[in-house]
Amino acid sequence: MKRISKYDSIHRDAIKKRSITPETYKEVEFSEDAIFYVDEYQYKASTTSHVLYFGINIYREELKEELAEHNKMLKKTLKDSDIISLLNKTEKGKKPEELEQEKYQQLQKYKEESAQNLTPIEKYIVNTAIKYLDEQNKKTVLVEVFEREAGGQVKESLAKHTVILYKQNNKYIVIDPSNAEFSTILVGGHKDMVVCFNKKLKIYQPTEGAEEKDLLGLKPHQWRDCVDIAVKLAFNLNKNNQEIGLEKFKELEIVKADSLKSNFSIEEVSNNSEMYKTLPGELDFYSARAKQSSNIVEQKCINAGLKVFHYVSKQLKAKITDLNLHYAQEAIDRIKEDYFKQQYSTDKYHQSYNDLVLCSEYLKGLDELKLLGLETEIIEKTFYE
Repeated sequence: MKRISKYDSIHRDAIKKRSITPETYKEVEFSEDAIFYVDEYQYKASTTSHVLYFGINIYREELKEELAEHNKMLKKTLKDSDIISLLNKTEKGKKPEELEQEKYQQLQKYKEESAQNLTPIEKYIVNTAIKYLDEQNKKTVLVEVFEREAGGQVKESLAKHTVILYKQNNKYIVIDPSNAEFSTILVGGHKDMVVCFNKKLKIYQPTEGAEEKDLLGLKPHQWRDCVDIAVKLAFNLNKNNQEIGLEKFKELEIVKADSLKSNFSIEEVSNNSEMYKTLPGELDFYSARAKQSSNIVEQKCINAGLKVFHYVSKQLKAKITDLNLHYAQEAIDRIKEDYFKQQYSTDKYHQSYNDLVLCSEYLKGLDELKLLGLETEIIEKTFYE
């Protein structure tokens, strides 16, 4: 696939389209002196499962020198955590309008600092992406932002993070696939940019230590990276008709975390059972990649199946408690694990759904006698093997 270096030269026939499947994530060539590059993601011939990606060219020779100079001039007095604490603040004896004024002033200061602390290339990419959204009448675009140290400096490794810009009522909402702390700085990228100050809000989170354990990648047993998740979120948000709620402090607005938690388009990609209570807790420990299939029909089937599975599991747990059969929990957990530890390639996602349904049906069919029988099997296996 060809990557193109300038926005004005983006032509539909000049960008080689690619389907978003794990096999398509390959290194591609682009001009080393380009400031940024553009990728186009599309699932088959879908017009909605389609998004452009504006990425930073970290191989440009002058970049490290520019960033070193930028880091020297950096001034950051406000942290994300300061703003989060402030937004949750209530004070006895202080009038609501006084507290709102204080929050507005600090948010305004944070936005001004962010505008200064964003690198020129980040600002350029953001504004180029917004121009594309406006001129092409699109809802989503993907952009890269540098990961930063605690003091706000761009990391020496030049690590990058991918986020979605979602256009809603002439506002540009930053939706972060994983860690909002990497992207709240984008509030300074444009006057109509809106971010969410809630670092506990993680739409997608791989199991702890996934990157260090080489569990982040493209294979069936690995967890998806932020680019993959951002693409799938963009595909879903292109079809989204559910408005994302904003909270206003004078002319400044921020995203309401609860509105992201209740958004169906986001929920269908999320694997976070703490964020969406209808998801089984097993998703915290197993990648279950089929849930983020590029095929929206498959994705919806998997989500429907997972909700049934979650309901059945809750009912079963209640039955175990009522009948005081806690010793049978190990057998139940083993049955559930047998499904979730399966590794399905992209051409087997339909099989993933069928297996999920069968597992749910099997769990639904369990009664106390079957539970006791399974427990007997466990005892026999423990003592006689």
